[in-house]
Amino acid sequence: MSVWAGRVSALDTILTGASTHWSRGRLEGTKIMLMILLALLLLAVTVVVVVAVVLDGSGSVAVDVFGLEFDTTVWGVFVAGVVTGLVALAGLAALAAGVRRIRARREEIVQLRRKVAEQEQEQAEPQTAPDETLGAHRTDR
Repeated sequence: MSVWAGRVSALDTILTGASTHWSRGRLEGTKIMLMILLALLLLAVTVVVVVAVVLDGSGSVAVDVFGLEFDTTVWGVFVAGVVTGLVALAGLAALAAGVRRIRARREEIVQLRRKVAEQEQEQAEPQTAPDETLGAHRTDR
């Protein structure tokens, strides 16, 4: 076992509380549950922040963007941040879709090249006609 594998195994044990004699399926299930718990915790923190901004978001804030200064509310800054995050998320989704499409296209090209090579190889092999095979055994000539 390599040094890194031992460290990763130890880290898994620390993070998940799992011992190394567990089956891989149970360890994977524990990791999934840990990720679900972490996601729920982050969602709870998000809800608390949104509620705090909604309840006390009426204060005035001076925003300086590209040398332009304007006043807005805390609520306005929050909404601008949410919109910016959604735009970034849409950009990442488009990037991921493009990468998947490129990968699928490359796989298709490789598959088609293999198919063409197989067909060319089949056509290059000499094929004997059934009549020639039968005629070679005839003795009445």
